[in-house]
Amino acid sequence: MILVLVEHADGRPDGLALEALAFAARLAGAGHGPVEAVVFAPDAAPAAAGLGAYGVATAHVVEEPALGEYAPAGWASALAQLIAAREPTIVLAAGSVRGNEVLAHLGARTGLPVAATGT
Repeated sequence: MILVLVEHADGRPDGLALEALAFAARLAGAGHGPVEAVVFAPDAAPAAAGLGAYGVATAHVVEEPALGEYAPAGWASALAQLIAAREPTIVLAAGSVRGNEVLAHLGARTGLPVAATGT
């Protein structure tokens, strides 16, 4: 299974997140399993609702108020818990400032190697 961190704004995945999802779809087509996504923030549900159109089999919505609009260490902690529960073989995020920062925290927390896709 491939897990993708999806950044969003105004209820829609942003462009870099769509690129990460397209890359995940290619990996899935090469036999790496289904694509799942995780979306953070109090308004995450609308962004998660349409992810099936981008090949996402399951969308995980994290609307924990304590994480605030953006909390990289908190997001990484929640991702680490999701990784422990779902056991993905690949975790992706866009090569954005947020994607890089969250994956850096995730790598430090889990000891796993991480890399963001894109720019």
